[in-house]
Amino acid sequence: MKRRISLVLAFVMLFAMAAPSLAEEASPILENASGFYYIEAEGERPRLSAASQDKFMQVDGEWFKDLNGNGSLDVYEDWRA
Repeated sequence: MKRRISLVLAFVMLFAMAAPSLAEEASPILENASGFYYIEAEGERPRLSAASQDKFMQVDGEWFKDLNGNGSLDVYEDWRA
């Protein structure tokens, strides 16, 4: 009986250590010391910054700044154009 309890506790501890690595990938939205939010430049994407996290949106795996807050990517917000 003690062996079974020890085995169960070992599995619980192992799962608890592995759970953070199974969690969702960290957000690329970072906050600087002055309270502004930004996304670092990567490849052809420019560095994006805004006063609120809500100003960013992801479309087709790329990040954009939602300038008018309508939640959809407009032509003038698309830095790929």
